[in-house]
Amino acid sequence: MGSAAVMVDMKDMDVCEEHGKAIQFYCEDHTKLCCSTCTFTHRKCDNVDEIKSISLKNKPEFQAIKHALIKMESEAASMIADCEKSRGELNESIANISDEGDKIKDSIVELFEEAQQKMFTEINQFKAEVSMQLDKKHTAVTKIKEQKNQILPMYSSILQHGTPEQKYIFCKKT
Repeated sequence: MGSAAVMVDMKDMDVCEEHGKAIQFYCEDHTKLCCSTCTFTHRKCDNVDEIKSISLKNKPEFQAIKHALIKMESEAASMIADCEKSRGELNESIANISDEGDKIKDSIVELFEEAQQKMFTEINQFKAEVSMQLDKKHTAVTKIKEQKNQILPMYSSILQHGTPEQKYIFCKKT
């Protein structure tokens, strides 16, 4: 015994989008599925057939659709896998870029710290040299000041009581 045909819910695939009626005809001239209202538009077409009669002849086409759907499912799965692989590669690339950015930042910080340390060393050397020169100047000026303090009373005495020869010798020595 053959199995009885069952009506399957085709989710409105069997309803005319334009008129909302059941599809009953196929216009081969325009490759269009038609309802009873659409047939008025296609009444001058040569090849408008009732779906009941042509559906029995086209079983191989239904099998071809099945194979096409299976192939499409396989291709879709392959595309989804490719998308996931690409997403993984993208995430890996971004992580690598982030790691490289961190390495570059660390290198720059290290170079900056080395330059800063070198600068501080040079500053301290310069400071030591300048401090030594300032100490020498300070010592020399202090010595001159002490000598001036010793000479000043003698100058006053020579100026008031000294001979012209003493004044001349004092000027040349001073």
